[in-house]
Amino acid sequence: MLLFKIPYHKNQLRKASQTLTAIEEAYQKYKKKKQLTEEVKEKLIFECNKVLYFLGDLSMPIFKLRTIMEKEYFDQYKSSPKLAKSLYLKEYQKLHKPYDALKNKAFKLLDLINPPDKNP
Repeated sequence: MLLFKIPYHKNQLRKASQTLTAIEEAYQKYKKKKQLTEEVKEKLIFECNKVLYFLGDLSMPIFKLRTIMEKEYFDQYKSSPKLAKSLYLKEYQKLHKPYDALKNKAFKLLDLINPPDKNP
């Protein structure tokens, strides 16, 4: 049985999600009132970037587990390296999923606030 010390970030992830929702609601409010100035956009973008940095820092322990997990899976499944890789990647992606989902939400919000140029 493989055991890893997995950080418990449920509360921090919930707080990050709530913050992103609040940023989106503020964006919609300013847009509806036609008060979406460049200054307001910059403030919302700054807040969104703070959440992204927070999520990046929060997910670092998971990144650090990668090598340990890989070694443990390959040691346990020596006779089947393909299985070891498959199981290890599945578990690693499962650990990253909540962080990735919030990072994606933040990037989509950044694109909403400041859409990328369609013709660069």
